[in-house]
Amino acid sequence: MISRKKATVRDKMFNEDLDKQQKACKNYEEEEVEEKLQKLMEVLDKFQSSQSLKYECFKSDLTQICDFDHNFTFITVLRSKMNNTIFQMLTQIVYKSMNIFSMIYYAESQLTVLKPKNNADLRHEEEAMNILLKTLKIIFLIQPKIIHGINNLNLLFSQVFWLFKQEKCSVRRQKLCIDLMEFFIEGSNFYFNLINIKDIREFIQYADYKQMAHFTKVLALLVLDVKKVKNPFKKQPSQYEESIIINNHQLLLSINNFVLKTIDICLFLTKITSNISVCQSRLELSEAIFNLDQSQVIQLSNFDVTPFQQICDRSDNETQQCFTSNYLLELCLKSCNLTEILFLLSNILQGKRKKEIQNELNKMGFVEQIFNPLFNIFFRHLNSNSPQGQGGSDLLQTSRIQLLRSIINFCDSDEQNKQIKDRMISFEEREYAKWNLFPQLIKNYNSEQDIKEQTQNIQWDNILQLNYSQNLFINIKNKGTINLLISIYSEMEKSNNLTLKFWIASCVETFLRGSNQYHQIMILFFGLQHQITDKLFEKSESNQQNTNQNTKKKDPEEQILMDLMGEFTKYNLINIRYFYQYLRIKNKENKFIQILESNIIDSNVFLRSLWLTQNKLETQSISYPIEEYQTYERLNKFLVQWIILIIKTMCNQQLNQDNICCMNTLILIYLFAWNRGDQHELDIVNKINELLSQCSDMKQKISDCFEQWENYYYFRGKDSFGLSYSTKIPFYYYQISKRRMCDLLDLHQNSLSSVAEDCDFQIPNSMLVDQQKRKSSNSTTKSNTV
Repeated sequence: MISRKKATVRDKMFNEDLDKQQKACKNYEEEEVEEKLQKLMEVLDKFQSSQSLKYECFKSDLTQICDFDHNFTFITVLRSKMNNTIFQMLTQIVYKSMNIFSMIYYAESQLTVLKPKNNADLRHEEEAMNILLKTLKIIFLIQPKIIHGINNLNLLFSQVFWLFKQEKCSVRRQKLCIDLMEFFIEGSNFYFNLINIKDIREFIQYADYKQMAHFTKVLALLVLDVKKVKNPFKKQPSQYEESIIINNHQLLLSINNFVLKTIDICLFLTKITSNISVCQSRLELSEAIFNLDQSQVIQLSNFDVTPFQQICDRSDNETQQCFTSNYLLELCLKSCNLTEILFLLSNILQGKRKKEIQNELNKMGFVEQIFNPLFNIFFRHLNSNSPQGQGGSDLLQTSRIQLLRSIINFCDSDEQNKQIKDRMISFEEREYAKWNLFPQLIKNYNSEQDIKEQTQNIQWDNILQLNYSQNLFINIKNKGTINLLISIYSEMEKSNNLTLKFWIASCVETFLRGSNQYHQIMILFFGLQHQITDKLFEKSESNQQNTNQNTKKKDPEEQILMDLMGEFTKYNLINIRYFYQYLRIKNKENKFIQILESNIIDSNVFLRSLWLTQNKLETQSISYPIEEYQTYERLNKFLVQWIILIIKTMCNQQLNQDNICCMNTLILIYLFAWNRGDQHELDIVNKINELLSQCSDMKQKISDCFEQWENYYYFRGKDSFGLSYSTKIPFYYYQISKRRMCDLLDLHQNSLSSVAEDCDFQIPNSMLVDQQKRKSSNSTTKSNTV
């Protein structure tokens, strides 16, 4: 499961990206905005010269200004360029010279009263929609909040939908209907309950692909984030009704062929974009359009081919720039709803039926047929010269993020997701690793099962024989999804596009979370572990220079690097040994300890993974060379110091998501210390008591942190399953360890008293370390091996 901390960061970045898209216009040139603004000034001058200007005259002039085929973003940009004087004057004109609500009432009456009983003549309805669309543009230009004055907006939305789904509805009228429904949703911030729209189930189930492709643009606005959680910091659970968005989500998934239709449309658009975006000449473009037209995919997907036909009709000199960089790709995205469909897919991969939808998409070949082809297209010219230095426009940037979001939600799970994750490594990569890489990594290699289980019988003296600083699959032609992601991440090493780097790294982290040993070692073969470790030390040196210059800023990339390191090494005895050897050979042990201490918030998840893995080494008595054991012992000396640092950091911050993450690490480390013996536990308790005695209010702060942790998992019970799945330790033992800490520190916590007093607690056998065996092991360590 994606941690709440990560989900919050991703949601924030995604919302910032959406805000950015709303502020930026997608389909206009700067000159066009200036032209509209100039015409607006002329209308105002006319009004000032003649205060007796009548409504009809002004309405005609103003309607001409607003009569363009752009969406709200264009109007927003135009409105943002008005100064206060122009805006106030224009508002005065509208309120005094135009009866806006009369115009709304007229358009609304045309749609509701003059509803035809048959499809013979729809002229009145189309005229009414034209009037209403232009009226809404004027309203939003003057005052966006006025749109709330429309009576019964839900009924109006339903009526427009009724007109849209008519069999003889023209293409132009369908576009007007879609625009109107978008205006209702975006302009009013009103959530429409799909269940109240008559015949919505029948429409989605029986609509043809063309109509469905049109309507996905509206569905993308109605099915947003389905997560609506209770406040985890309130002492009593709050009662709430399920949101309309969740209802819409559940309604769509209950329709039998909704997912199948959406995937089919996405396949059509993937095929079209793949064929058109790679064209290098007018002849190739013309042939691609002809072949696609013959296969009917253009008609079925509602793809607007007109801009490309215009390119084919021009001369070579006029079209030279059309076949460079991402021009055709961006034009493809503007000519269809592919971005909205990817957004829709990523959202339906959330919620209660998540696992069911994941399996359904997996059977349809989502990775091979949609994600991989689109990934190759979207990231082909990533480093080319383009707006904002991002290798593409804002629309292309948004499409890339939606594609990455879809793969994150596709492979994220609270359970073993092996079948889906196996699809993200190609067959050629598997075979190459089986016959060439694993035999060099491990002596007496017999099967993949040896890798997955990593038993004591494994001999791994050749772990550094291969060069893990590079991708060992570089010559494989058929690259899998993870290989594609890592290759692009490596290419973006010097890129300033931190948003895109964050999403790509999040994809890899989601793949690793809950993966088996085999998947983790494949990442080692891809060269990412070495690359991430090098990058981490480079970031540390850069931050040190900034600190010396008093210009230190928090680097958002550090956290994802640390989390990736944690997922690489968690429970993986081969990867952790490689990491220890890396620190020893490059003499980076002390430097790495400084990195961990400098930002305990970002590094605490890695610390948790480190001790989970080390506990596995001890419980299974797996031998490995003394040098790596000495590296671990050096890290272990700082165990108590890191616990104190975690407590100080939590107590100096407000109650937030970071505190929950740090508390999980604190309780887990204490659990292992308790398991190791009385002296280890006593050292921790004494140090914490010493800290509490130094500050009078520290005891209350840490007590509040424990209470916050308890309340968090009380309200978000499902998150406790995610924690147990991630650490392979039942959540019950976290609760017991927390209660024991509170008792030893004399912190008054009553919520779990019944659990602590009424049970005979025993640490699970899988975690137990035989003290006699440990002593024997430590004595052997002093010679050659542990």
